Amino acid sequence: MKFFSYKNTSGQQERPHLKVVVWGLLLFVVFLKVFFAVRSISVTASIKDLETEAEELRFENKKLQRELVEATSLIKLQEKAPELGFVATAKPYNLKFEGQKAQALR
Repeated sequence: MKFFSYKNTSGQQERPHLKVVVWGLLLFVVFLKVFFAVRSISVTASIKDLETEAEELRFENKKLQRELVEATSLIKLQEKAPELGFVATAKPYNLKFEGQKAQALR
């Protein structure tokens, strides 16, 4: 096989395939570095998108919590009660009977 070995001028066999293997490994390592650099950039971009979405969700959550507190406050419920058909109860009169007469007490 002439590709893997040949004789030099002194008659000793040299192995040029060693150079091919070294260059192949070097190119493979360079390819891996480029691949992982591109991959890490894409992962970083997706992480940034997820962080932005999480921040938007936190903001919306705080907004909804404020709306919930406002909606369930007693003042808001008191304002909405007539709209929902609730009426205030009349103030009752207590009656005090003395013989044949009844007297209203407040």
